[in-house]
Amino acid sequence: MNLVIDAGNTRIKVAYFQDGQLDSLEEVPDLLQVCTIARKKKFEKVIVSSVSRSYDEFRPFLTHSPVIYLDSATNIPIQSLYLTPSTLGPDRLAGAIAAHTMFPGRNCLVIDAGTCVTYDFIDHSGLYHGGSISPGVRMKLKAMNAFTSKLPLPETDNEFETPGKDTTQSLLSGAIFGTICEAEGFIRYYREQYPDLQVILTGGDIPFFESRIKEPIFVAPLLVLEGLNRILEFNEV
Repeated sequence: MNLVIDAGNTRIKVAYFQDGQLDSLEEVPDLLQVCTIARKKKFEKVIVSSVSRSYDEFRPFLTHSPVIYLDSATNIPIQSLYLTPSTLGPDRLAGAIAAHTMFPGRNCLVIDAGTCVTYDFIDHSGLYHGGSISPGVRMKLKAMNAFTSKLPLPETDNEFETPGKDTTQSLLSGAIFGTICEAEGFIRYYREQYPDLQVILTGGDIPFFESRIKEPIFVAPLLVLEGLNRILEFNEV
């Protein structure tokens, strides 16, 4: 049994994998609950990926099994062209690895829609080329609220109209519909160069996009966790 921990910008995902398959998954807000979950089942090894917390915060809770703290020194089953590997988000790397594992021999574009929206490209040979980072829907709304004197911060309930008939709807249209158009633009850009492109969508904001993006996509909510487990299996710890 493998324990996979993915600490994002808002929540921590704690998953167990058995023989390459997801056994269970929980989302928690803090490290104390990670410790509680980790005590429920026996596990042989652990991988931790964090974009928001120092790995030192996890070490006191994970002392009884071999642990991989994913960073630029970790062995990975792909090659990377990224020029600053120490600054590459581990979630981006894990998503690319999972995409290549799921679609071997295909050119893949991974769209991870969360606090930020990331676009990462890995080619058919397993060569990671890097990608793009853009503000996510809620970040755009918060920025417009913070950097203006009168624009409100609307709730994001996945419903909006274009064109917006009032300020709230206009903000939602700009943030959500604008991000959808951005994603479709990236897809078209990569597909012009790689006609056989496989597009994979993941991240917490999947509901904003999966039914609205007109380009063919494969939705994989657990893509990053799958990639982290693949990295863990690739390393002997």
